Amino acid sequence: MSYAFEAEFFSRLLARYGVSPSRTLVIGCGTGLEPASIARRVGSKVVGLDLHVPAAAPSPEVSLVRCDAETLCFPDAVFDAVYCFHVLEHLRDPLRGVSEICRVLSSSGVAFVGTPNKGRLIGYLGGRATLWEKVAWNFEDLSMRLRGRWANELGAHAGFRARELEALLGSAFGRVEAVSRLYYCAKYECCAPLLGRLAETTAFSFVFPSVYFVARRGRYPARGGPKHCDSKTPANPGGPGGIELREPFRLGTSPCGKDAA
Repeated sequence: MSYAFEAEFFSRLLARYGVSPSRTLVIGCGTGLEPASIARRVGSKVVGLDLHVPAAAPSPEVSLVRCDAETLCFPDAVFDAVYCFHVLEHLRDPLRGVSEICRVLSSSGVAFVGTPNKGRLIGYLGGRATLWEKVAWNFEDLSMRLRGRWANELGAHAGFRARELEALLGSAFGRVEAVSRLYYCAKYECCAPLLGRLAETTAFSFVFPSVYFVARRGRYPARGGPKHCDSKTPANPGGPGGIELREPFRLGTSPCGKDAA
């Protein structure tokens, strides 16, 4: 299973925003192959976290932590880049998850966040799943829609519409920019002109299976910034990548299962 494209695109985004990270956080790291691909391409130390992680990391540049995405076990502003790919739709409280991403991101850092597009007609086509899994997942999505249960909190793999994810990120971050067009034009270069035109029309809201944004801290909105953890929380000096951990084993999110497109 290859994550080469995602790692390459993330690297391009970091270069676009002038960020050369020394530490990168990958939220929802699975087996560790994705953070390993990012470490090779970005050239930084990478910490991957998930509810269940292997006992050993796949490469020396990667550290894996069992941690809750809604209560990140790291100090403030410790990462220069955060990669959160199709995770927020699995959280019980995505707003808390977004606030935690903002908290651990440095003032000049970049967060890349993507979720399924809730308005999509069909999904999973470009993912790494088998054809049977893609067909089964689309039928499951259709079933949830027909039963009036097309919402993350009702157990559907719905995701967010672009405007919803933008508003969610904007509740914690000072600057949010859509990069769905960049993502799909890079992934499907042969169709880039067509995809670029679609992105400028209302067809974007149901043709693109996922939505992607870059978020930066900048200046917090007037209604308040992210919720910061108590600085007196006990730390563990033996943390991954030389980072002191807070409480690394508090759980509470749902495991990620379906692949992205």
